[in-house]
Amino acid sequence: MSTSSGCWHERRTPRQPDQAPYLHHLAQTGRRLAELHIALAAATATISRRAIGPAHVKRWTSDLKARAERVFERLAASRNGLREADRPLVDQIAAARETLAGRLTGLLPSDIAG
Repeated sequence: MSTSSGCWHERRTPRQPDQAPYLHHLAQTGRRLAELHIALAAATATISRRAIGPAHVKRWTSDLKARAERVFERLAASRNGLREADRPLVDQIAAARETLAGRLTGLLPSDIAG
């Protein structure tokens, strides 16, 4: 939805000084996601379909938990060096640390079959 006047977020949302650093990253993430969708759409004929089993879910969940743990640790280590305006968000994310395992299990049950 890009035009010569700029990206969609520039046309619809006035930039706030504290949002400017994040908008670039969000726009880049959106572009990468669009590229992924285009690539997957082009490759659907060549992708072999295999059933998803409990071992897959267990590995994915384990990997995701390990990555999340690294993110939580990094946020905790860098919290005091962040801008004051960003600290409440970091605190909110840190509060979700205890419930993450249960939430992942609920989203990806180990008895999945497909």
